[in-house]
Amino acid sequence: MVASALIALLAAAAFGAGAVLQHHGANLVARRFPLHPALVRDLLRQPWWLLGAVVDLVGVGLHLLALSVGPLTVVQPVLVLSLVVGLLLQPLFGRPVHRGQLVSASVTVVGLAAFLVTLPRDPTSPTGTHWASGVVATLVLVALAYGLTRWPPARAAGLGTIAGAVLSLSAALAKAWLPLLAAGALGVLVRTWQLWAGCALGLAGVLITQVAFQAGALGPSLAALTVSQPAVGVLLGALVLDEAVFSGPTGVVQAVGLAGALTGVALLVMQTSSEAGPSDGPGP
Repeated sequence: MVASALIALLAAAAFGAGAVLQHHGANLVARRFPLHPALVRDLLRQPWWLLGAVVDLVGVGLHLLALSVGPLTVVQPVLVLSLVVGLLLQPLFGRPVHRGQLVSASVTVVGLAAFLVTLPRDPTSPTGTHWASGVVATLVLVALAYGLTRWPPARAAGLGTIAGAVLSLSAALAKAWLPLLAAGALGVLVRTWQLWAGCALGLAGVLITQVAFQAGALGPSLAALTVSQPAVGVLLGALVLDEAVFSGPTGVVQAVGLAGALTGVALLVMQTSSEAGPSDGPGP
């Protein structure tokens, strides 16, 4: 579990750096509807976005490696730290980091640490959290409503949440075919629906993320993206993969820790929305 957390930490750093570069590049191309073919063409011609994509691919490789050696309920929450990395790298593109944002980021890190330290060590203990499917559906519906609004921070946060949910579903499917990849059974792997569905969801999540980046400042979109991935990942791990979470005598600490991490991200969204200046808006 320690090894998977450390690898996931490196993946989070890569995702945070890649997000900053991709956000900058996405705001230098024309706005497009999610999954529009021209969006792919425009992004592939943008050097900043391409650099961010390369860094992001490194993060994807590390993410898959972490999933191959650890449970989804550990790997996905660590990805929240990509928000902190992205926040600290924003000044490179002329966007200062305010004290309130650093405090909120600290709350996120402390809450995440409390959650991870108290996770049960038995990754196959049943949890009985079958209500999780309703929570996931509600989260996606609320995010869709926000994504359809015209207020940039709400639209960016809604689209970022949808992208995070889609990417988390892709990660859950990867847990099914990673053992085949590790065993070298490529012939069997290419015939599994989980591989192709996971790749399709991953591509869709990346494209929706770019539209979220175009909607406004990096803070709301990246915060929503990083909070929805671990939230949905934890729920899917408990619901589908029977990974232990919110169980045992430390269940309350787990719940409070995760709630603290989510609260820190929500504060970052509000602070970024209120402090965003004209230079933080979407590009042409």
